[in-house]
Amino acid sequence: MRPLMKLRRQKNLTTKHIALAAGLPLRTVYLAEIGGWISKSEAEQITNGLLRLTGIWYTFDELMFNLKDTPNLWLAQQPTIILNPIKHRVQPS
Repeated sequence: MRPLMKLRRQKNLTTKHIALAAGLPLRTVYLAEIGGWISKSEAEQITNGLLRLTGIWYTFDELMFNLKDTPNLWLAQQPTIILNPIKHRVQPS
């Protein structure tokens, strides 16, 4: 279970509660909750919303946000597979 989802359930919050406190669309908070890519500013808004709701400051690392334009360490550790494209020649008519 993703940390944001786990935290939300422990604190008896809904995704809608967090979205309203963060001033973000519900879909953005849900995307963060399931591990989708969000911007750094959206992640900041979510952590600020959680601070308002719980009185506790959470870091990006604790909530494991996948931030756009930030290297994903898991992906970076995966082996690279290079495929050679098959070249097709189109004969002029």
